[in-house]
Amino acid sequence: MRFQYKICYPEDLLVPQGEAENSDGRRFVAKDGGKLIVFGQNNALDETLSDRFEDTVSRLAGASGAATYKVIKPNWFVASGQNEQTIFYTKTLLGHQQFKSFELTYNKSTSGVYKPVIGRIVSCFADLAR
Repeated sequence: MRFQYKICYPEDLLVPQGEAENSDGRRFVAKDGGKLIVFGQNNALDETLSDRFEDTVSRLAGASGAATYKVIKPNWFVASGQNEQTIFYTKTLLGHQQFKSFELTYNKSTSGVYKPVIGRIVSCFADLAR
């Protein structure tokens, strides 16, 4: 793996889909349509964490949604929110000129399944290059 990070996920819910061809991440899919994507990216354009935050939230929320929770610290951010049908939770770490991120998206009707999962994923998501 090009980007050194670790993430935990519930194996009884999310099924790994294999590593990306360029070794930047992995996708996990649930039978109910939930998705967990974890990936790394070099900060080749010297983007600020705030810029990355705005881009990520805008993409995940779409035109009809918004972030309802957000925290930005010097080396990381988290955000959650929703659009018409989907809830999202994302976290990005910045270190060594690399972004390491995960994005969890799921249907509003399955929020009872995913709310407890978020804490587990967040608590073990880590940059191993530090």
